[in-house]
Amino acid sequence: MAKNRSRRLRKKMHIDEFQELGFSVAWRFPEGTTEEQIDQTVNDLIEEVIEPKQAGLRR
Repeated sequence: MAKNRSRRLRKKMHIDEFQELGFSVAWRFPEGTTEEQIDQTVNDLIEEVIEPKQAGLRR
């Protein structure tokens, strides 16, 4: 059964409209990969995955 919770409590519990979804990414590049190739890979991820879904990056 759904519980009625205050806005403050929903925010504190990270539920409903305050829910945060995420994922992690880990790469292993072959030895000799240039910095430019790594930068392009990261840029491709941002342009093809993050931006189309209007997602943000958390640091």
